[in-house]
Amino acid sequence: MNVNAAEKLSPEPEEMLAFTVESALQRSGPRLGTLACKGRIPISTPNYIPTTSRGVVPHLSQDNIARHTKIQSMYFGLEDFIEKQPPLIPPIYEIPAPENGSRLRTFTAHAQDKVLILGPRRFPALESPLSNADKKLAICTSVGFRQLDVDDYLSSAATLTPDIFLAAGDIVTGQKPSQKRAEKMGDRTAAWLRDAVTAKVAAAELGHKYSLFAPILPLSVEMQQWYLMELVEDFRHSVDGLYVHDAQSVVGLPDALRALPRIALTPAMSPKELLYQISLGVDLFVTSFTGSATDAGVALTFNFPGEASQGSVDSSRRAIGIDLWDTVHATDVSPLLNGCSCYACRNHHRAYVHHLLSAKEMLAWVLLQIHNHHVMERFFSAVRMSIGAGTFEAAREDFEKQYESELPVTTGSGPRVRGYQIKSAGGGERKKNVKAFNKLDDMAGAIAENEPPGPNVDAQELESHGLGKQQ
Repeated sequence: MNVNAAEKLSPEPEEMLAFTVESALQRSGPRLGTLACKGRIPISTPNYIPTTSRGVVPHLSQDNIARHTKIQSMYFGLEDFIEKQPPLIPPIYEIPAPENGSRLRTFTAHAQDKVLILGPRRFPALESPLSNADKKLAICTSVGFRQLDVDDYLSSAATLTPDIFLAAGDIVTGQKPSQKRAEKMGDRTAAWLRDAVTAKVAAAELGHKYSLFAPILPLSVEMQQWYLMELVEDFRHSVDGLYVHDAQSVVGLPDALRALPRIALTPAMSPKELLYQISLGVDLFVTSFTGSATDAGVALTFNFPGEASQGSVDSSRRAIGIDLWDTVHATDVSPLLNGCSCYACRNHHRAYVHHLLSAKEMLAWVLLQIHNHHVMERFFSAVRMSIGAGTFEAAREDFEKQYESELPVTTGSGPRVRGYQIKSAGGGERKKNVKAFNKLDDMAGAIAENEPPGPNVDAQELESHGLGKQQ
């Protein structure tokens, strides 16, 4: 298979979205595919989908995305844009949009060839103190937690017109649901999916067309069998794909749903975890792993596959990244990763990025983000090649033997975090951001106490300041 074929523009599908499985090693194993959205660049799968924060890929402007990355799709959480509550109207709903165009694309200024995916919550979502209700979703906006009417979420699809819209699911975060709560999750999600299908049909009649992905609940197949049965019997021909919150969910999918593309919103924070989920049959990953490494000041350095195994395992595994806060890089003029062809490695070196981090220059995280996305793009390209060649499992085994599972512990601090990025754990918790400024009261007092003597000071006072003393 030509791994670069999907990166070229191909004839548009007749439908809004088409997914083709090109190769599958087994019924529930890794598979090669192509996801084609009308008017967008086709995406070769397996692949990853960068997360966004309030409409942008962190640290990357739209021109840098176009010039220095191969990012083909992005995930947006509606909660990022709707801090204003009725009767106030969020700005994203008021911006003019081209006829039959995407208001989401216009507001975020992303290129026409990018696939835009809209869900209710940012990823990873903060655990909310509020619960979902029969007609409401618990969300976290930039001004705090609140509930969003499910009908308002559904109407946002027609207003914003993303390429892919994720139907709302009754997802419990932070705790394991009870048997009774699990049954309610299935009932609510089925009802919300029915409303989402109705809203999609109504929007299409008005010229607002998008693809609809249905949720698979993070429950065992047995606990959601009635929901899956309803999904197959009532909605199979109304949904265009599936998304999961637990990669294990794809293993027990009914046969009628296996041909649909699968997006995973799972906390995969290492390449080993990504490889494991690929082995289960996940096609696309919404992942914050790349951004987390960048924020930590870590340059990713892993390659797939690793070097061929020689029958023995080295006790010291290779790191999947390097901490550029470490002073060992202060005079290192080698690229972030030898052999890397990204913009950062071609034009700069470790010592320069270390200096930028120490000076808290924004350019440090820009260069790291460009590099880390390049490493991820190369990683998934190599994964697709190994699946096509039938060597994926052997390559995965070699990779797991040679590389660490986690990112190195960083010795510095990242960019400032916002309230909608991390939830407070309660009283006595340390502040997440280091103080940039301090009060000057103590400093002013110290200056006054140590004021230099004037011209009329006698010799005795000069000696009290340590001047004129005999040694």
